[in-house]
Amino acid sequence: MNEVPGGWDPGKGIKLQGNEYPVANYVQAIPGNVTIIDNFLSEVDCDSIIEFMKSAPRMEPVSVQGGKEIMDYRIGSVRTTMWNTEIAEELWKLFKRYDLNFVKSCGDFTLTDWWQHGEHKHWKTCAISPMIRYMKYQLGGQHYAHYDAGYIYPDTNYRSLMSIVLYLTTNKTGCTRFIADGKTGHISTRNHDDWDREVKPEEVLLSVPPQKGRLILFDHRMCHDVSPYDGAEGDRIIIRGDLIFKAI
Repeated sequence: MNEVPGGWDPGKGIKLQGNEYPVANYVQAIPGNVTIIDNFLSEVDCDSIIEFMKSAPRMEPVSVQGGKEIMDYRIGSVRTTMWNTEIAEELWKLFKRYDLNFVKSCGDFTLTDWWQHGEHKHWKTCAISPMIRYMKYQLGGQHYAHYDAGYIYPDTNYRSLMSIVLYLTTNKTGCTRFIADGKTGHISTRNHDDWDREVKPEEVLLSVPPQKGRLILFDHRMCHDVSPYDGAEGDRIIIRGDLIFKAI
């Protein structure tokens, strides 16, 4: 945990109550790649997580390219990366209430790392990873376009294939944006390096504003960024996690 930004193992979690009526307003925003679920968490749950994270021993700054090793004077966000099985299990319980049951049949152009180690093509959701990133974006914060990466477990029948962004605040700027990167060819041959420039307006496929309790799910290798945040509503706060799949 010392090797990740703000690494922390709190050794405990919190209970999440969810909404009274577990009905999701969700849409396939980009078919097969991006799903948006509004009201995934209640306002009370969002506030409870924010309050819980106040006990984190440190929030570490990372650059606009998302790393702490990159020598860039511009701070993109500050974050704590925690290992918390209890919160992961609570989020998984809520996720199962929405009866999504993602089954992925992967192919050459599926935007994940499915092709590594055994080349399984058929996967089903089974858990949310306990590796959870808690991120604050403040005035001027942003995250250049980038690609998330899968985690392959020692038992290669398990791996993460999709990313989770869970908004804990509502903000008018600092949108999560999905980007047309122009890359073609088999997913294993593409360059997935972080971008070193801001996205042009014509490259944006979809822009999702932060809304408290909203959940976004998308394939790891879907290019995305966080647009500059103007700081008008205080901190822009999110949780970033991973959805784990099992080979079927």
